[in-house]
Amino acid sequence: MNSRIQISVFICILIILGVGAIAYKNQVLSFPLSTSEDQEVWSVEIKLSFESTEDVVTVALNAADINPYRRTRITEHSGPFQRKKTRLENNYETVSFEGEMPPGKQELLIRYETWFLSHNDYEHAKPEPLAEPEFLDEEKQSVKDITARLNRLSSPKEKALALLDMMHTSEPSIRRLLSEKARLKERLALAQNILALAGVHTKTAQGLMLRDRKRNTPIQQFLLVHEDGAWLTIDAQEEY
Repeated sequence: MNSRIQISVFICILIILGVGAIAYKNQVLSFPLSTSEDQEVWSVEIKLSFESTEDVVTVALNAADINPYRRTRITEHSGPFQRKKTRLENNYETVSFEGEMPPGKQELLIRYETWFLSHNDYEHAKPEPLAEPEFLDEEKQSVKDITARLNRLSSPKEKALALLDMMHTSEPSIRRLLSEKARLKERLALAQNILALAGVHTKTAQGLMLRDRKRNTPIQQFLLVHEDGAWLTIDAQEEY
């Protein structure tokens, strides 16, 4: 094979690799092809510290909920672990790491990238029909009063925000349903039951608020409210 043919073959290979890389980024990673479009990519770092008591340790992380509007890619991990597998479990993408290690303090560092897609390309899944929650007899009047106030509002988000505001200010109707020492989990469970009576679909989630150059971000609790075919995210710990 003469040098001209070798060069031609080499150029063809480079073209195929280039086209393949572009197709992969567009079809799999959903990056735009046009240079006029921007794709905002978030880089997230997770550091786990724990005491090992076993010879072989397995760590399982819920990398992300199964969201058709987001893509997630693990770019790096370090520590005495080998990446085991990725699986779908309880509507979450779970990544498992396993490694042999001596007893004592261990660390696992994971870096991943995540980005969001246009909502126009997907059909929103409809939530399950609302089940009517049950309340004790002595709670029913307070729940009825709260629900009547919420039903004066027009949108599901307004109802959720109004109810969370009642809980933060500990209004009398709320105090008859919750103790002052009630944990956030208990407050959210009550909020979901009351909102269900008001015809609002909700679910809860834990996660991180993505902010530019933000470090040591704590895990937060969110209330998700279904409105106009989409799930709206509300910070359950913020006062409204």
